[in-house]
Amino acid sequence: MGKPEEKSQENREEKPTSILVIDDEEIICSCLAMLFDVHGFDVGIANTAEDAWDMLQRYRYDLVILDIMLPGIDGIALLKKIQRQFPNLPVIMLSAIDNSATVVEAMQAGAWDYARKPYDNNELLLVVENVLAEKSLREEQRRLESRLPNKGLRKIVSQSAAMTRVKEIIEQIADTDVTVLIHGDTGVGKELVANRIHFLSNRADKPFVKINCAALPENLLESELFGFERGAFTGALRSKPGKFELAGDGSIFLDEIGEMSLTLQAKLLQVLQDKVCSRLGGTREIPVNCRVLAATNINLEEAIAKGGFRADLYYRLNVVNIYVPSLASRKEDIPLLAEYFLKYYNELYGKRRKISFKIIDQLMAYDWPGNVRELENWMRRFVILGSGSGWQEAAELAGREPEKPALEDDYSIDVDAIINNENFSLRQLVRQMVVHEERALLLKTLERVNYNRKKAARLLHVSYKAFLYKLKECGIDKVKLKGS
Repeated sequence: MGKPEEKSQENREEKPTSILVIDDEEIICSCLAMLFDVHGFDVGIANTAEDAWDMLQRYRYDLVILDIMLPGIDGIALLKKIQRQFPNLPVIMLSAIDNSATVVEAMQAGAWDYARKPYDNNELLLVVENVLAEKSLREEQRRLESRLPNKGLRKIVSQSAAMTRVKEIIEQIADTDVTVLIHGDTGVGKELVANRIHFLSNRADKPFVKINCAALPENLLESELFGFERGAFTGALRSKPGKFELAGDGSIFLDEIGEMSLTLQAKLLQVLQDKVCSRLGGTREIPVNCRVLAATNINLEEAIAKGGFRADLYYRLNVVNIYVPSLASRKEDIPLLAEYFLKYYNELYGKRRKISFKIIDQLMAYDWPGNVRELENWMRRFVILGSGSGWQEAAELAGREPEKPALEDDYSIDVDAIINNENFSLRQLVRQMVVHEERALLLKTLERVNYNRKKAARLLHVSYKAFLYKLKECGIDKVKLKGS
C-alpha cells in the first residue's frame, strides 16, 4: 500500500487515487485494503473516528469509506464533521444495519453512496468507481464555473456595419436554445461570437465547454466528447465523463467541426437527435441538455458536395448561421482593435507603449490574412519589443520601406528644405512651426481624454466645430480612434 500525498507537499505528478477506510473491525479494514491495493488504489486505515480525523488533517484523500458503527464518535457524527471541513470529499457509508432510516440519515448528512455488509467485492468496486466518476464530473464543472468571472462576457471591439449586424443577431438568438453554426476565416473571432451567445443567454451561469475538433485524432475526440468507462480501451484505468456530460445545462462549443470524421459525424447527429449519449464501453444513457454551438473555417456546402461532410448533420447544426467577416473587409475596426490590444498588453506587461497615427495608417494598409488573431499578435510584439521593431514590422506588412518612428509626433520641421526652396518665406516657416506645435497639443489632448473629441474641445476651451477644423488643418482628421 502506498502512502497518500501529504498536504504540505506539492503534487507535481499524477498520484494514484487514495482511499481512507474507517472501520473498527480490523479484519474488514485488512480485506478492503487488499481489495483496493490490488486495483491500484493507495489505502489508509483508521479504526476510530479520532484516528481518522488525524489522518484527514495530515493527508489528502480522494475518497472515504466510513462505517456507521464506531466506538466513541459514531459514523454519522464523523460524516457531518467531514462535510463541514471537506465538503468536496466523497464519503461512502458502510453498515451491517439493514435500516432504511439510517440510510436516509446518512444521505441527508452528505454521504455520496451507501453499501451494506457483507459486501460483494465487485459491487463495492462499482460503487467506488461511480462515486469517483461523479467526483471528477463535479470537479470539472467547478473548474469551468470558476472561470466564469474571469472569462465572462467578452467584448466584441468593432464599429463596422458588418460586425454590428453580427452583434444584432447574437442578441436576437442568445436566449433561445437553437443550434448555431458560426463560419468565417481562421482568426476572425468565431469563438468570441460563441462566447457572447452563451454569456448573454439564460445559461450564462452554467458551464461553457469548448473542444477543438481538429486538435485530436478521431478515437481521442470521441472519448473526449462522450467520455468512457473503465476498461473501454487499453489505458482506460478510470472512468471519465465526456464534454457533453460536463456541459450539463450550459453550452458546448465545437470548433472546427468541418474536420470531424464521417463516422463521428454520424454519432454526433444521433446525439443531437435523441438528446442522449453513452460513454465508450458503457450502456447507461446520459441526457444531453446543453446548447450546441459549432464553428468552421471551411465551406461545408462544398464539403458536402465532395462527400466530406454529412448533409443531415449540416442541416441540424445550421438552424442559425452567423458569418464573421474577415478583418480585411472591415478595416475601420483596425484602429479600435489596435488600441484595445495596446491597452490590454500594456497593462499585462507593465508597459507604457504608445502608437502613432502613422503606424495606424500602416496597419490599415495591410490585409491581415491571419485576421484579428494576427493583429493581436503583432500588437503584443509591439508592446514587448518596443517602437523600433514594431514600426519596422508595420512598414514591412504594408510593403513599404521602414522609416524612423515618431510615436509622440508624426510631423517634423525640415528647416533646411524650406530655406533651400526658392519660394521660402519667414511666414511659411513660422506657420509650419505653429501647425507643428498645434498638432502636438491636439494629439496629447486627445490621448488624455481617450480620443473623445468633444471632451478634448471642452478641455481646450474651443467650440467643437473649431476643434474639428483644427484637426483637419493639422492633418489628423482622417484617422478614427474609438469610433470618434
